Amino acid sequence: MIKSANQSLNAAASQTVANIDAFVSANLMAIVTEAQQETLASYLKTAPSTSPALKEQVLNTLNTLIAKDKIFLVSSAILDTNGQNLLDTHFPQIGQDESERDYFQVTLVTGEPFVSNVEFSELDGKPYLYFSQSVRDRETGKVVGVLRSQYSATKLQHIVLENNNLAGSFSFPILLDDKNLRLAQGYRDDGNLPEELLFQFLAPPEADTIQELQAIYRLPPSIPNATKLTKFDEFAANFSPERPYFDTILSEEKKVKYAGALEATQTISWKVAYLRPKSVFLQPIKIQTRNNLLLAFGTTIAAIGVG
Repeated sequence: MIKSANQSLNAAASQTVANIDAFVSANLMAIVTEAQQETLASYLKTAPSTSPALKEQVLNTLNTLIAKDKIFLVSSAILDTNGQNLLDTHFPQIGQDESERDYFQVTLVTGEPFVSNVEFSELDGKPYLYFSQSVRDRETGKVVGVLRSQYSATKLQHIVLENNNLAGSFSFPILLDDKNLRLAQGYRDDGNLPEELLFQFLAPPEADTIQELQAIYRLPPSIPNATKLTKFDEFAANFSPERPYFDTILSEEKKVKYAGALEATQTISWKVAYLRPKSVFLQPIKIQTRNNLLLAFGTTIAAIGVG
């Protein structure tokens, strides 16, 4: 029965991973199609002396692109080959220099669609996920700019919350990036909101790691918090698909023990840990053990009676 319970955690982790990968893949495919619109290339080729009519047409196009998700998709923008934001549905970002961002640099060089890690905006300090694709001149094939969409990172929390209880009551996922920073979490056992743990490390990182991530916008300028889940952190850092199962606590105060299964996403270097309290996780086993003991006791009594 322990094997069956573990498998249910693994299946829940796999389903959560599939849902996250589906979200990322759908947006990568969408931005490839969107970047092929001729009006975008025409605008980039003529900027900054673009006609008002063409500019309005492109802005209407960008507004249409963000209409597919009016809650979490906050911006669609056109960047020139220098990374300058020429036109953006979120007007305060127009004129912003995005040349240092990986979502600009990678797609400009490779020509392939790209999804960033969660990055913090210099404008409002909030976390976002960026999708990008180079825009080409159809006649010459030359890259003339980049189409970039900007998702609120709360979309990830929304997906994770939708995947609670897949392995039974009180089971939930935690989404981690490649540095074991929490990107989303479905539940916490101390009565507080799980959102309050977002962008906290499982265990305190090295100072160099913090500086490195801040330099590439993956952490805010303030020093991030961290829990002290050293064993969980080490297991996730050295994760092997052949050994997905682990035990951990999530709070030094509560010390509730959890059984968990870990699985990596395919579209980006993240991991999903799916957990359930061991007290609930082992309950069917305890019930089965008790029933077996009662059955054995009853059989013994019956045998004595016959004797």
